Amino acid sequence: MADRVKPRLGMEKAIEALLELLPAGQVELVVITGAPPDNAAYPVTTLDQQGGWRGRLLALRKLRRIAKSRSEAGAVVIAAGSWAFVALAAATVFSDFKLILWEHSILPWRLRNEWRVTIAAVALRLLSFRLQAAVCVSGSNRAAVARIVWPLKQLTVIPNVTAVTGSEPAAGGHNSNTRSAARLVGVGSLIRRKNWELAIRAMQYLSQECSLEIAGAGEEYDRLSALIEELCLTDRVRLLGYVAGGDRLMSDADIVVHPSFAETFGYTMVEAAEKWRPVVVLDMPAMNEMVPIFACGERAKPVPAEFAHAIERARTSIYDYAKVARAREKQLSHSSILDSWNALVSGLKK
Repeated sequence: MADRVKPRLGMEKAIEALLELLPAGQVELVVITGAPPDNAAYPVTTLDQQGGWRGRLLALRKLRRIAKSRSEAGAVVIAAGSWAFVALAAATVFSDFKLILWEHSILPWRLRNEWRVTIAAVALRLLSFRLQAAVCVSGSNRAAVARIVWPLKQLTVIPNVTAVTGSEPAAGGHNSNTRSAARLVGVGSLIRRKNWELAIRAMQYLSQECSLEIAGAGEEYDRLSALIEELCLTDRVRLLGYVAGGDRLMSDADIVVHPSFAETFGYTMVEAAEKWRPVVVLDMPAMNEMVPIFACGERAKPVPAEFAHAIERARTSIYDYAKVARAREKQLSHSSILDSWNALVSGLKK
């Protein structure tokens, strides 16, 4: 069960990718608020509720009925995301069957800085007696959840489904260029957590021939636009707004920058790796789990000059893209992820 599946951001992308990978007839998606996914190849039940607390409260009776009927039929009930779990746990608080949480949001930085995540974590703590197990998408995510729901019978890490391939690199992707010019690309929402201000300020320390394009929309558009003008970077930094399939911009990039304060998984890093492009990230959870094991690139402190130095290292370094591709194929392969989910569900049904 999912709180929503649109807009298609990280968690929504993960839900869609996993459901498309599962065999037909073995899964059903229940969407609490908003529209269903487009052209789904699996059964979808929508509760047609509006977003926010009111929508979730109005959905409780329907959720109770659906969850009870599915559990009685022998299905394992999984809540995709803490908000979906909170709604589902509240709806079934007196039921005897347990729920599975598939967690995508909880990290220390987000707990400290995003009130929605803080509230969800408090509610998760209060309702964790309804949990049978929790699936997290990274080690950092697991560590944060463990502090909230401890003690818990089962807490495991299963990565998100990604487009893992053994493809050859795009042109110029074997190693970074040695030219003074470099095209930098960032993809992500213009929100505080994505920390685009850092990448913009880092441009002051780079060659005048370096450019930065950021694909994404969000509440920080006006503030970041003003910052670009203030720093006299309008000829080198562009905010592109929302770009459908923004990850395709990475194919034309020399370096992908991703200065986010917190990512529970990090699709951007995997997408950059799949295009054989180096990515520059902060040395924070869970980016430091991805780089350099599953994605070539550099890690930096959240300081503009340090981030710029990391970009310079990424521009001039030679990376072993084939090595990290083998690591992805081993640990992020579709078969490995499916085996992990099947093992979890089979163990719970015993």
